[in-house]
Amino acid sequence: MLKPVTTKLTAQKLIEINPHLIKKTFVLTDSGRKLVQMHDLLHQKALTQYAELLSNFSAAELVVISKFISVLIAQLTKYD
Repeated sequence: MLKPVTTKLTAQKLIEINPHLIKKTFVLTDSGRKLVQMHDLLHQKALTQYAELLSNFSAAELVVISKFISVLIAQLTKYD
C-alpha cells in the first residue's frame, strides 16, 4: 500500500510509479522537476538573504540571538 505522501505526490502528478519493475521506483514528472527547480531556487535565495541579514551583526550579537532562539524554541516545544 502506498504511503499518504506518495499517493498525494502521484495525484498531483509530481511523481510516477513504475509497477513493472521488481523494485518499486519513483520518477519525477516534468511538473515534479519544475517544482524541484523552483524549490532549489527559493532555497538558495533564502540562504543568500539570511547571510546578508546575519552579516549585519557582530559575533557577540549573534551569540545572543542564538541563545534567544534556543530559549524560544524550548518554550514553544514545551507545549507540543
